[in-house]
Amino acid sequence: MASKFLTLAESVRDAADLYLSLKYPPPVFISDSPCGFARHLECRVPDVTDIVWGENYGCFEKPELGKRPNVSMLTY
Repeated sequence: MASKFLTLAESVRDAADLYLSLKYPPPVFISDSPCGFARHLECRVPDVTDIVWGENYGCFEKPELGKRPNVSMLTY
């Protein structure tokens, strides 16, 4: 188990370093900047991000310009 909180002087690279240093990826990974984290990992290890997130880039659905999020996915 590991946890990482971003502070003012840190970037998503620190969270990515922690994620990549784990022997086994966690079943649940919570990030306060998921899209930035996924984009950073996509630059470093594109094969891993394709397996984990596909086209969603760390979000619930594929991000598109000018499209509002589908809130029905976020409600219980």
